[in-house]
Parts: sequence; C-alpha cells; structure tokens
Amino acid sequence: MERKLQEVHPLLTLCGQIVENWQGNPIQKESLRVFFLVLQVTHYLDAGQVKSVKPCLKQLQQCIQTISTLHDDEILPSNPADLFHWLPKEHMCVLVYLVRAHSTGLLLSWETIQSNHPIQ
Repeated sequence: MERKLQEVHPLLTLCGQIVENWQGNPIQKESLRVFFLVLQVTHYLDAGQVKSVKPCLKQLQQCIQTISTLHDDEILPSNPADLFHWLPKEHMCVLVYLVRAHSTGLLLSWETIQSNHPIQ
C-alpha cells in the first residue's frame, strides 16, 4: 500500500473547515468533531508529527466536556439521517481517554528522546 502523507494534510484541513461550519444539532456536531479529531491525531502520529498532536488532544478534551453537558433526548431531529451516531457518548469518552493516554505516552517518549539527543 502506498503512503501519501503529503496529500492527507490538505484534505484534513478542508474536512476540519467543513466540520466547523456544519450546521446541525450540537450533539451531532461535537460527535463529528470527535470523529474528525481522532482521525487527525492518528494521522499526525502515523506521520511522526508528534508536536502537532497537542492542540488536537486539547480540542478532543473540550469536545468530550461539551458532549457530557448536552442532553441528546432534548433534541428531536426532523430528518431520519440526523439520528445517526457513530458512537454513543459513553464510548466516545472512553475512546478519547484512550487516545489521549496513548498520545501522551508517545509525546513523553518523544520529549525524552529529544532531551537526551538534541538535534543540532
């Protein structure tokens, strides 16, 4: 399989803009943001861009806090497609916790390596 990491960044940027501008119910928007941010973190880690992960992790944490305060039973969608959720709230919280824990471990490892072997 051919890896085209340079092509992914512009596509992720475009997708991020689409997600931010999407008008829909708040729970679905935050759910979509979590999905997008998990993909973004995965891409950055796969591409070796460890420093780029930090802002995404902060955004993921904010999304989960927002989702935790929203009540999905208050919103009754008029469109059947709006009923789709890629993960229940509780599972998203667990996923974000795992992604943050894994990413934090990689960040700490990377920073340790950098402090022991600075690039000159």
